[in-house]
Amino acid sequence: MGFDLHGYLRSLEQSIIDALAEFGLKADRNGPAGVWVGDKKVCSIGVAVRKWVTYHGFALNVAPNMRHFSLINPCGLDSRQITCLRDILGSAPDMTDVRAACARGIERNFGVELHPWPGGSP
Repeated sequence: MGFDLHGYLRSLEQSIIDALAEFGLKADRNGPAGVWVGDKKVCSIGVAVRKWVTYHGFALNVAPNMRHFSLINPCGLDSRQITCLRDILGSAPDMTDVRAACARGIERNFGVELHPWPGGSP
């Protein structure tokens, strides 16, 4: 991948797109950073870089209280443009399954092998 921040961001997005495919969802990019299912954003991604060290994160909405989004301006979007896996799938998938799918997506897109932190959750 080299020193390509745009490529890095796109690889994070693709990792989530691949993870969502494991749940039978067709997800994609739709403009600014993040992952969408249809016309609704299901995952926000933020990346900060200092001296070529990345500080990154993604927020994949699995089963949050969606009413809370009406109190903010999420990613500059109308709160009706935000969704979660529970609403898309009809029920929330198990978090262990979501974490495992995300880990597989990251491994595939970054060419790494992740190992659980000793004593941490799977």
